[in-house]
Parts: sequence; structure tokens; C-alpha cells
Amino acid sequence: KALNATLSEILIDVISDRRFQAPENAKRIEANAKKLTTLAHEIRKMPDNDPSVPMIGSLFADESKRAYEALKTGHRDYARSLLRTVSGYCIGCHTQSPSKTDTKAAAMSPELKKLSPIERGEFLAATRQNDAALAEFEKIVASSDVRGMDLEKATRYAMAIAIRVKQDPEKTLAVIENVLGAKNAPLFLKEDAAAWKKSAEEWKKEKQPTSKKSEEALYEEAVRLMS
Repeated sequence: KALNATLSEILIDVISDRRFQAPENAKRIEANAKKLTTLAHEIRKMPDNDPSVPMIGSLFADESKRAYEALKTGHRDYARSLLRTVSGYCIGCHTQSPSKTDTKAAAMSPELKKLSPIERGEFLAATRQNDAALAEFEKIVASSDVRGMDLEKATRYAMAIAIRVKQDPEKTLAVIENVLGAKNAPLFLKEDAAAWKKSAEEWKKEKQPTSKKSEEALYEEAVRLMS
């Protein structure tokens, strides 16, 4: 619980450029990075029957320590990059079993609400709150107030979740239609969306993979995907 709370607070600070660069937040970010290093080291020492867990824990501890040392030596951009990605180690560990880290409380925090929509979506995606992240990105794409890089970034995030996480051609097509209908979308993004639409429609027509788990069925599915 302490690790979850610390990591959630760090992510809110490092995802927002404004919050990360603010001098008044520097001490808190460094203190949280130090605390994260200590907690990650404790995780590494915990015994587990699954050999992948201590391996992931060790990588997590090393990366956290590297981020803290980078902060202390003034390499803030490098430290920020490391801190933005360390959540992946938590996800890697927790997906080894049915239990999942509860980050809903962090998602409702007042600090999270202060982030811009794109920063909030990035936080939700980083902590694998995929439904909430997708909803946030879809609102950005549908908004007439969002332009430029934020619109493109939100589109690509929404597409990634719909395709890679949800594996849902209908949801993918819905995102694409929002882009095509957006009055503020740049021409290059609409051209990309038109190409994506053709691929998504072909995907929608594909025969769904067999649910059988026999070796022969899996081999046939592998051959189909390769082709």
C-alpha cells in the first residue's frame, strides 16, 4: 500500500511537465524517489515461489535507485523518464496472479484532477486503468478545443488501448470515426485515420481465433497470424 501510494504521487508529478519543473515540487519529488527506492529494495527481498517475481523486483529496485541518483546529480530529464516507466515493473509483477493493485483511490485524488486531460489520460494508462484512460482519450478526440500534438497523442493512445488491450475492432472503428469527424484534426491525421479505417474493417471481417487450446489448434492459429 505504501509503494502504491508513493508511486501514484510520483507519477502525477512526472507526467505533468508543469508540476515536474515547478521548483516548489522538487523536494517532494526527490523525497518520493528516495522512498520508492527503499520500498522497491524491500520488495526485492521478499520470498516468492514464482522465480519471475524476484527478477522483476530486482529490476524495479535497480531502476528506482538509478532514477533517484539521477535526480540527486541533476540529471532531471533522465530521472523523469525512468520514473515514468517504473510502473511497468509493478504491472509485470501483479499480472502474475489474479490480484491487481487498486489504484482507483489515486485516480480520484484532487491532485489528479488538476492535471490536463492528456496528462490525466497518460497517468491512467501508465497505471493500467484502461477503461478510464480510453474514456479520457476519447473525450479529448471528440473535443473541439483540443488541437495539435495533444489531439494526435490522444488518438494514438486511444487506438493502442482499443487494439492492443481491448482487441476490439468495433471500439477501434469508433475512435477512428471520431478522428475523421473532428473539425480540428490536421489533414495528416485524417489521412492516417482513413487508412486505419480500411485495416480495421478488414480486421472486423476476420474469423475469430479458435478457443480450443490443443497444440494443433494453436499451431494453425500461429500460421494464420504469420500469413
